[in-house]
Amino acid sequence: MPRVFVAGLMALVLAGPLLAQGGADSAQITSDCRLAVRIITNGKPSSQEEWAWSVIQLCGSDGGNAVATALRNARSSSDVDYLDRLAGTGRWLRDGNFFAAALDVAGDRSATVTARLRALIVLLYATRLAQQPIRGVPISSRDLLSAFDEHSGLPRPTCGLGRVSTGEVPPYDGSPMPTDYEAKIAALATRIFRDTTEPQDVRSAVFCLM
Repeated sequence: MPRVFVAGLMALVLAGPLLAQGGADSAQITSDCRLAVRIITNGKPSSQEEWAWSVIQLCGSDGGNAVATALRNARSSSDVDYLDRLAGTGRWLRDGNFFAAALDVAGDRSATVTARLRALIVLLYATRLAQQPIRGVPISSRDLLSAFDEHSGLPRPTCGLGRVSTGEVPPYDGSPMPTDYEAKIAALATRIFRDTTEPQDVRSAVFCLM
């Protein structure tokens, strides 16, 4: 089972009773979030990084700001494990600033293909988790990649749509999503797909957003 899924699932299981109890537990979450935000934003102390990723989705807009900063800072990275962890946060936290960062990195030709693909996964989570029933969750970068058909000129990625989730836990809310977020995604996907000078993997991936 993917590590980011396990971490996110454990946080969701543990967070429910804590949020319901309030009082001292709420104060503990506030304290935990302050530290988690600092770790995600600065990467220190690294010994607590695993823990920080497991709770950041509980941290509202502060958590969203932290992962948005982390994604922008990682635009030149090819660290698959780190970027997968970042992208996986989109499954558990729905946040406008994180969305804006993903839109930015996904469309940045100077960013690595690895980072752009993970940013596109964040955008896919934004659309799929808003639908019922939820389909195509969780999302892997492998789901987005395909060769282009020589006759149609189109890719044929699975986009992960063969998966149907009946017990998906809704993501936590951070800062509000833009009201036109779907239009922003569609515009980005169309622009990238039509540009044949874009990397093939990125063009294949955006096809899942069209």
